Amino acid sequence: MSRISRGAGGAVAAVLLALAVPACGQSDPPFIDVAEDDAAMNAAMDEARASLPQFWSRFDARGDGARTDFMVKAGMPAAGGGVEHIWVDLDGHTDGQVKGRLANQPLYLGADLEYGSPVEFSEAIVSDWGYSNGDVLYGHFTTRVLIAKQGDSLGDYGLSPTPIESEIN
Repeated sequence: MSRISRGAGGAVAAVLLALAVPACGQSDPPFIDVAEDDAAMNAAMDEARASLPQFWSRFDARGDGARTDFMVKAGMPAAGGGVEHIWVDLDGHTDGQVKGRLANQPLYLGADLEYGSPVEFSEAIVSDWGYSNGDVLYGHFTTRVLIAKQGDSLGDYGLSPTPIESEIN
C-alpha cells in the first residue's frame, strides 16, 4: 500500500507499505519522496478515479466472498495544511459518501485520528482503490507507480499484471 502526503511546502511524500497483508497495523517504513507534479503519480490517481464505478460494482457484489480487503485511498485535509493520502478499509458507500476505518497510522491528520479510527468523507477525495481476489491484489494504481520507481516487480507484492480485473473473473 502507499500513502501520499502533500505538505505545506508542496512536496509529496509517499510511503510504500507491505502489500501482502493490507491494514496490518505494522509500523510505517521510511518515506519515498514523489514530486507533487509527478506525471506518473497524477496519471495513476486520475485512472483510479475514472475506474471508481467498476470498483464500486465489485464492492457492492462482494457477498460472494471471493473478493475481500476492499479499501480506498482518500486525500484528507492535513492538520497543518496540505493533504494526506491514506488508505481506508471500507465499511460502505452511499450517495457520494464513503465510510470506513483508517488502515494506516496517520501522520498529519491530527491527534484525534489514529489507525482504525472511523472516518466518513466525500467520494470526490478518493485518489486510489484496491481489493483482493484470492491472493491477487487489484487496483493500487499509486502503489504500482511507487513499485515501478523502485524497479521492483508487481508480482513480488501480490499485484495483478493490470489494475482492473477482467469481467470474466
